[in-house]
Amino acid sequence: MSATFPYLGPSVFGYETDMLRRIASISVHTSPLASLGGKDAGGMNVYVRELSCHVAEQGLPVDVFTLRTSIDAPEVQHICEGFNVINITAGPPEPVDKNSLCDLLPQFTEQVALYSLRAGTRYDVVHAHYWLSGLTAELLKRYWEIPYTLMFHTTAHMKNKVSPVAEHETKLRTNKERRLVGLADSIIAANPDERADLIWRQRAPSEKICTIPPGVDIELFQPQDRTESRETRMVTADHSCGTTTGWLA
Repeated sequence: MSATFPYLGPSVFGYETDMLRRIASISVHTSPLASLGGKDAGGMNVYVRELSCHVAEQGLPVDVFTLRTSIDAPEVQHICEGFNVINITAGPPEPVDKNSLCDLLPQFTEQVALYSLRAGTRYDVVHAHYWLSGLTAELLKRYWEIPYTLMFHTTAHMKNKVSPVAEHETKLRTNKERRLVGLADSIIAANPDERADLIWRQRAPSEKICTIPPGVDIELFQPQDRTESRETRMVTADHSCGTTTGWLA
């Protein structure tokens, strides 16, 4: 199954077609296949995986490039029809603290470009997740002469507003994000508050920001009868505690 989608973004020099045929998605510091609950594995992983699967189901293939963290991980992992995860070797094949990843990005980007040559694959747009992936997308834009869209998921500016000083993000990240706000061809904000912050505090041009709220898996999350749900919860609690309780009655 294949489909083409008109590209409605800004004009970019060297961009040869107005139709999208394949997406390169970048998630450098964490794989969409990582076990949830571990370090740097949470909502963004689910978002990238589910978004990629649903876009591929619509007929637009997606390859997600991520940093190899295990020597045993295959180069290409097929997830669903039209959606692959590509494990890229850059540095040691082991978990690397995300604050140390900047030095690996040139090598990572080079290997992504080489993979596309070996596979004979052309990408029409890059979708970058998180600031590290944004830096990678900026480099890939020079290789492939195609536009990229960036979703920060979180920004250092906003995290530092609500975090204790000891947990503040690095100055490097703050500066790089401020630069990416100006460089990205388009930016996806997850909610109106993020969009407002990017425009008013980080001086992002409003015309290149669109707000796309994360979706809900309606096959997993559905309205249910309250009484039935309480009874199910009570049975679950009984089994886990090994005792009969009436705490939800």
